[in-house]
Amino acid sequence: MNSLHTVTIQASSLHQMSTRRTRRPTKKNARSTKWVSTGPFRSPAALAGDKIYDFPLYYADNTLDSTGAGVINDVIPLFDPTNASDYGVLASSYREFRVVAARLRYIPHNRYSKTTTVTTALMGVIDVGGVSVLTGYNQAYGFDTSKALSLDDPWSMTYRLPRADTKYSDFEPTSAVTAKVGGFKLFASALSLSVTYGTYVVDWKVQVRGRK
Repeated sequence: MNSLHTVTIQASSLHQMSTRRTRRPTKKNARSTKWVSTGPFRSPAALAGDKIYDFPLYYADNTLDSTGAGVINDVIPLFDPTNASDYGVLASSYREFRVVAARLRYIPHNRYSKTTTVTTALMGVIDVGGVSVLTGYNQAYGFDTSKALSLDDPWSMTYRLPRADTKYSDFEPTSAVTAKVGGFKLFASALSLSVTYGTYVVDWKVQVRGRK
């Protein structure tokens, strides 16, 4: 009888053990029993590259001159800030960048002595799809972004990357900037020959990532 009683106790113990093994986890221990996938391994450099910072750049003291034929026909790069005075600081600190805004500002030299030079209508265009110069007023009028400007008065033109494009606009290496289309385009004709009409400056707002 004692032997039989002993077997019964062992069977009961086995049943309890089986019950414990199959018991569903409670809220208290659910965290420790749940499998959590963290995705593929990413290096610290890759994680650092996900952080995006704004970085201002400045390109100053460039003259706006008429040619020997009395024409102004300039294209100021829109997406290439490598001529900015502090681009070297950006390139030495970050791996990639993209331009999200740019502003062209003009300061006239002839504002208070307009009789010294001939001034005609100056047309300004923001063209994000090309870098060729304007061939004349008629072509300039064909752009939705065309604007009548003055060679005698200060003015500015501003480009901003559309919000919908900021997620998809590609970054590019700061160490090897590729030639990109797009620019501020200016055109005027029938001007005084070979005259400096003013000075322009360009400000860029770029986003950078990948701290070196």
